[in-house]
Amino acid sequence: MGTSRYNNKSIALGKHLRHARDHYSLLLESLNSKPIVLSYDKRQRDRPMETSRVAAIEAFEETIRAMEHLSDNPVDIDTELTLNAVTPFPQTLKSAVGREVCSLLHSARFQILY
Repeated sequence: MGTSRYNNKSIALGKHLRHARDHYSLLLESLNSKPIVLSYDKRQRDRPMETSRVAAIEAFEETIRAMEHLSDNPVDIDTELTLNAVTPFPQTLKSAVGREVCSLLHSARFQILY
């Protein structure tokens, strides 16, 4: 894919990729806290990966490395976590690591399709 198509505002592929990657990064970061508290609303927008293919590749490689290091400190998929969400009102929900991973897989598929 050429740079001009990646940057085309009507396609917004970079924004969709950033959105999907941010969710994985936030889940990975939350696994370092005890108890595990997760908020997907902490995403940063207008990051370089939205307009730069090189920055996007680097960001995804960083996330992949973080995922590969999960085996250093494995987390059981049934481990409970607290999910803080704004929908548009603040919500605090109970969830589990495995449920969030499944949700991210499902969501990322649609982010990349658009």
